[in-house]
Amino acid sequence: MFPATLILGLNQTEHGKETVRSECAIQIRRGTVVRRLVATALCFAVSSYCSAQVAVPPQLATTVLRRGMCLTCQIIATRTLQLGDDDGPGELSSNPFLSCSATGTFAVTASPAGRPTTIVLYDANGKFRRTLGRSGSGPGEYRTAYPIKFAARDSLYVFDLSVRRLTVLAPDGKYVRTVQMPMRVSAAVLLPNGSTAMFSIMGNTKLPGAPLHIVDANGGVMASFGADNPDQRPIDDATYRFVIARSARGIWAARINDYRISEYDMRGHLLRTLSVPTSWFPKWEADPKRVTPVPGLFAMQEDGAGLLWVMTRVPDKRFRVVPSGTPLLQQPTGDEQFDTVIEVIDTRTNRVLASRTLDETLLAFGCAGTAYAYREDANDRPHVDVWKLSVNGLTSAQKF
Repeated sequence: MFPATLILGLNQTEHGKETVRSECAIQIRRGTVVRRLVATALCFAVSSYCSAQVAVPPQLATTVLRRGMCLTCQIIATRTLQLGDDDGPGELSSNPFLSCSATGTFAVTASPAGRPTTIVLYDANGKFRRTLGRSGSGPGEYRTAYPIKFAARDSLYVFDLSVRRLTVLAPDGKYVRTVQMPMRVSAAVLLPNGSTAMFSIMGNTKLPGAPLHIVDANGGVMASFGADNPDQRPIDDATYRFVIARSARGIWAARINDYRISEYDMRGHLLRTLSVPTSWFPKWEADPKRVTPVPGLFAMQEDGAGLLWVMTRVPDKRFRVVPSGTPLLQQPTGDEQFDTVIEVIDTRTNRVLASRTLDETLLAFGCAGTAYAYREDANDRPHVDVWKLSVNGLTSAQKF
């Protein structure tokens, strides 16, 4: 009989299957050194295999941020650029998604057939350059080109939501390769090690309750995480949706219905959770009978200084319930329905440094220090407005 008892701590808890290596305990009876080493290696191999399937780290305490605003800090938001020509190939359509490269190129999805099947490129001055893609399933063709992400050296990653496929394009727009993704990609963050952190509304078939995943360059699932119970998918899609952004150590992730932000490393292990106290963003659950809008967390971005920018959407003071059957032209516009609240968080001192409410409906962050919004002009022509964002007084903020 092998003189070692191997105890694998794959215990069922309310948080799912624990697969942390520390749970793998070895009780060694009397035996040779070689046998002890073999037992240790077995434990390491089994626990490593399991943790690659689902990463559920030990529960960490939640840090409640302080709202000690910096008196000298002020968020500056200025509309600086308009994308979208009045007509021709540079014309856009509704529901755009934007990504921008380090060299200033803007890529915006266009939906000539109802779904985003083409990508329109503009230079740093907003001048139309070219159009990429078309409707279809072949190389360089898309059913639903969403999301899109610029990678290093201006290569463009185009995720096709409909067919679970990633297409990589060279900086000149030429087709490079395709990768079959294991699930539909609803949001993606490109990590420096070549893997992709992603949120999937459909989830992993093996772990239907896990909304977040780390996928390698070939489409293999390295980790699935972000759920209390990874084996069971929540019924409500609204509170299941996640917003993700890259952090210095991995990714930031948050549900749209709760102003709580978690940081994970590049293996899907939880590092910390930040709770942002506010009276205007209580946690909410889906209610089909609700007629008034609720706040939502829609975008995050960590800047070069390590500050975390958070974009939330709150009901506008002018909001009113639209009676059924109201003509479209008499219905309020998006800016009359919602405002955008942008906050800057210093995650090192756990403090909210600045907050600003804009009477605009911004969609998401763009390049570092920018955000974008959709707008139709007086002739109903679609455009994307690029906003420049900055914070004054950061030096003073670090002193108090």
